[in-house]
Amino acid sequence: MGGDISPAFRSFRYGDGFFETIRWTMGKPELGDLHFDRFFEAATEMEYEIPPGLDRQRLTVEMANLVKENNCDASARIRLTAWRGEGGLFDGDNTLHYCIDCSPLNDNQNSPGEKGWDVGIFRDAAKPANRFSRFKTNNYYPYYYAARSAMKKLWLDVIVLNFAGRVSDSCIANVFIVREGKIITPPLSEGPVAGVMRRHLLQHFDIIESPVTVEELETADEIFLSNSIRRIQWVRKLGDRIYTNNVSSQIYDRLLQTF
Repeated sequence: MGGDISPAFRSFRYGDGFFETIRWTMGKPELGDLHFDRFFEAATEMEYEIPPGLDRQRLTVEMANLVKENNCDASARIRLTAWRGEGGLFDGDNTLHYCIDCSPLNDNQNSPGEKGWDVGIFRDAAKPANRFSRFKTNNYYPYYYAARSAMKKLWLDVIVLNFAGRVSDSCIANVFIVREGKIITPPLSEGPVAGVMRRHLLQHFDIIESPVTVEELETADEIFLSNSIRRIQWVRKLGDRIYTNNVSSQIYDRLLQTF
């Protein structure tokens, strides 16, 4: 823990904070270096003051202790949340405060499964593309309202668009399409979160970063999603179109060999 929580913290007043969602497997954070890279990059970019002694080694030890205390050693979902201290818009404490929580992973979160997800497109709010959009911030609009829309329509996830009307990402994942044998994902300039699993996939597979239109999404041969918890999840249906999972299943099988 990083201390007591106050209603005067700017995370609660203005959504000024960020977080990491990490998969704990085999006694360590999966892709931990990439998660900590993004965590400290966000802290630096957002001009937080990092307390002395707070580093990736200390955070890993605290995660391990919490996992053991919560009896979820085998496989766990960890959330590392950071926020700024008390203050207003123009002044206050810039010290980084944080907390760690964890819970066991369900069996259905350990693989993409045979059944793909039905997803939709959220059009009521756009995701901005700026210097902060690549981080997972506590200001979670429009994802929250996109998720509410998905729940009402019985979708398991929903695609979020940017201000240009192109694909940004989904509520909980980065988006990939397969067209004519090529794997494509929107570049960070289109506003998606710089997902850790996305970065890992780009490092190990032949993937093109290019803007994706809604038409390209709807007419793709395949769609799959990536995040740190599920790794890869293939999309079965978007609108009236049914998709295959030939490439995404191969990617998942090969992915397990890269950890």
